[in-house]
Amino acid sequence: MCKNSTEIRSCMQYYKKPIFAKGRIVKKESLDLLNEFPEKLISTTWNSFSDGILYGCAIEYTAQTLIVCEGACIYQGEVVLIEREEIPFLDFDRQVVVKLVFHDWEKTEDFMIRPVELKIDDTVFSANYEMELGRFFLSKGAELRKQYQTMEDCRTAYNTLDVTHVPYAGHNHGTLSPVVFKLYARLLLESSFLDEIDYSFCFLCLNQERMERETVLTYFSCVLGKPCWEFTNNQIYETLVQFVRHRAEKKVKQVTGIRKEPKVL
Repeated sequence: MCKNSTEIRSCMQYYKKPIFAKGRIVKKESLDLLNEFPEKLISTTWNSFSDGILYGCAIEYTAQTLIVCEGACIYQGEVVLIEREEIPFLDFDRQVVVKLVFHDWEKTEDFMIRPVELKIDDTVFSANYEMELGRFFLSKGAELRKQYQTMEDCRTAYNTLDVTHVPYAGHNHGTLSPVVFKLYARLLLESSFLDEIDYSFCFLCLNQERMERETVLTYFSCVLGKPCWEFTNNQIYETLVQFVRHRAEKKVKQVTGIRKEPKVL
């Protein structure tokens, strides 16, 4: 209800919260409010986000069983909840890619259902109805490693989970896994020759749940002194690798210079 006058301009809204109590009849309006609330909340929160992983969906491996943990992702603008799944895994000694496959909606009398299939294959390129969760090459008897020592370590050929290709949801544009950015921050903060912008970016990586693509590419443009707006996810990862490597080389040169003995004239 809105009021307009020369003195007052205001609009009143009424937020309704249904009450369920013993002895009261459940009203259709109350059930409609419960039905609409999560949908409106999700739409308001994530309507500007790209398709990709929101939370969770982590991959684990134990006792010849592949585990995909529960999580949430955005597909075609809608939030889809993923339940924990355990499947036998015997695809050793070859690269495999773990994906979610989104099928078309199915309608019943009571529900709209979107089947989501967990798929493991050797196709590195995902179709537009697929979403990668990670890839690896596992040797029989080995453990699937998820701890990384260097940026290059994220793409170690054998027995290491590679998450650098996983699309993560972000405002308007997708981004990379927070695992990649947090690793970058920890490694860079161990180096020397950091500028203020490096420190700021690293602290953002460590404190935020996700690094927005615009933030990352703005950082790259400032450091490199040229526009980087068209970088793909692969180029973003490779640039982070180069930045850490460049700082490490500078540190080695500095240490070598300090320890160098003076020449005898």
